[in-house]
Amino acid sequence: MASPSILYYTINTSQFFGKKSQTRLRDVDKKITEALKKNGYYESGYYSIPKGFAVVTRIEQIEQDGSLKKGPERWNFEGQSVNFSLVDYLRALFFAKPGYYRIIVFVVTPYALTLSPSETAPEEAKKWFSGGYNLLPESIGKKNFSKSYACTALVYEFENQTESEKPKFHQPSRLPGYTHLVKADIWQSLEKR
Repeated sequence: MASPSILYYTINTSQFFGKKSQTRLRDVDKKITEALKKNGYYESGYYSIPKGFAVVTRIEQIEQDGSLKKGPERWNFEGQSVNFSLVDYLRALFFAKPGYYRIIVFVVTPYALTLSPSETAPEEAKKWFSGGYNLLPESIGKKNFSKSYACTALVYEFENQTESEKPKFHQPSRLPGYTHLVKADIWQSLEKR
């Protein structure tokens, strides 16, 4: 059974940015992007959301404890698409070899997020992730960043036990969202000023 769990961790933006004045959303994006690239996340997609944006990482295979899989196995699973498309990656995940996988989404918005604990069909999830950009659009990046904004990391964790069963949401999750950020070495990179 391939089963995803959604975890989240809201990052304290004053700790996230230190004493530097981050005045635009592009500055927030730069901080997130630098932390991701430093840890091997070179491909990501951008999605427009009300008064903000979301940055979505590529699906990666991880160890059981949430740490990064070493070598090419991290990004290699059956059916992986060359072009970045979350629909393609989610489809590939459902035919992947048994193991643990994750997608990390950083959501930057002044609005509170509502996470549904109910089961979600793969067809519905595919609709969430269509239409991503390869860069943060300037129209979003130039918006002012203020204390009313929050940066929340959503972690979609999947466990694929067999290659033949369909995916199903599984709650509760094995690891907290913060643990995923630490094990991916992203948290340490975000904390560095």
